[in-house]
Amino acid sequence: MTKHKRSYEHRALPQVRCLEGYDDPDQVLGSWDFDPAPRLPLCDHWRVPVHVAEDVVVHASAYCDRPRSYQWSWPEIGIYFSDVWAGEVGFATYSWAGPVIGPRGEIAVLPWPDGGAPLVPEEAERVLGYGLKAARAGRFVELGCHAGHGRTGTALAAVMIMSGSALQTALNNVWDHYCELAIESRTQELYLEALAERVGRHEHP
Repeated sequence: MTKHKRSYEHRALPQVRCLEGYDDPDQVLGSWDFDPAPRLPLCDHWRVPVHVAEDVVVHASAYCDRPRSYQWSWPEIGIYFSDVWAGEVGFATYSWAGPVIGPRGEIAVLPWPDGGAPLVPEEAERVLGYGLKAARAGRFVELGCHAGHGRTGTALAAVMIMSGSALQTALNNVWDHYCELAIESRTQELYLEALAERVGRHEHP
């Protein structure tokens, strides 16, 4: 893989902690035992539209950036990578077998550890492929983890690769057009490299 200047091994950006529940983020930042300078603006990833292919949009979300529960509703297609979402939905599956939330909603929570890759890649790619197909049909598709960085960024890049992008193009698109803190570990980059090899998208077109 040709290293992008912001690939995991070369980025020096500090990670931004989720400050959910604190009224004064500056006070919390000031209490840490390190200075996070240069200060980065706190990320706000709630249903951020991301183009994963030409005229194909999915929405990326962080659980910790969600509005209060009565101010948002479930999407048509929700694919999540942190079990914190299961607590909100009340009932979720670890495979694409439902459940149905409301008249149209379809929700899946995939086993995917924080900082890592999906535990069952074939299942994750089947569900992401379903989401890609739904997004192409104009349905509202949401991808999300806890903070919207590692797992969500990796899933966005995976969908881009599955839709036809080369590996490096997908990485660059996620970093340039979604968030520079996305895809936060070398493990996640290695997963994307393996996916690109499997679908024949490792080299630049």
